[in-house]
Amino acid sequence: MSLITESHILTREQVVGFTCDRCGVEYHDDIAMQECFTWNTTGGYGSVWGDGRSWEVVLCQGCAFTLLSPYARDVTECNDAD
Repeated sequence: MSLITESHILTREQVVGFTCDRCGVEYHDDIAMQECFTWNTTGGYGSVWGDGRSWEVVLCQGCAFTLLSPYARDVTECNDAD
């Protein structure tokens, strides 16, 4: 019994950078990529975002911190025995 084979070339898409939607700076370095903030949503029935409308935002860590830190809570658990 002989094996029948086919050759395939696979292409995969990889994110190699981003442009911050607020400040417009383009980033390609590993640290910026790790700290990139992305958010997307699709509005449901009666949503302020619009029924069936899709939205997304990409922010660098500086812009994300500036915009969101006033509302963010630090929920890091402290394991100190003090």
